[in-house]
Amino acid sequence: MAAPAQFCIFILLVKLVAVCAECPDGFTRHGTSCYTVPHVKADWSQATVVCKELGAHLVEFEDATEERFVHGFLSLHWRAYSPPEFWIAGNDILEEGHWQWASGKPVTFANWDDDQPDNGGDHDNNEHCMEVKQKDQWKWNDQECQEYRFFICEMPITDNIGGSQPGIIG
Repeated sequence: MAAPAQFCIFILLVKLVAVCAECPDGFTRHGTSCYTVPHVKADWSQATVVCKELGAHLVEFEDATEERFVHGFLSLHWRAYSPPEFWIAGNDILEEGHWQWASGKPVTFANWDDDQPDNGGDHDNNEHCMEVKQKDQWKWNDQECQEYRFFICEMPITDNIGGSQPGIIG
């Protein structure tokens, strides 16, 4: 009798793991993360808060594969966002020229547009937050953090264990 009970528990655990490894509604899975692009604009700080409220964080590109996935998604859906400009987690707020992700991890992979980052060039020297734009083929650009942009949230799947979080249409 113990064997059928153990088998039932095993099946239940397999189903539980499968459910917990899925992305919440409005998120798209790639690798070990789920991604969403809310249909709302915010400045960079507000975008970090909205992502956190969703149980996520602004996307941090760890490698070219992850970046290509997100850029592929944006390339398919950019017309739904006007203008197609998106915050990502990179910033040099703490120290000019020292780019790190919002989590505090250093930026170890980079895909800057030509002549970027330029901190505003000859203008204001006040560009400390990272964005990607369709018109720049999704290359990285530094921008003033108080500008309003759409943004990309990332949720590691391990953060979703225990149930789904509410998502928004991405």
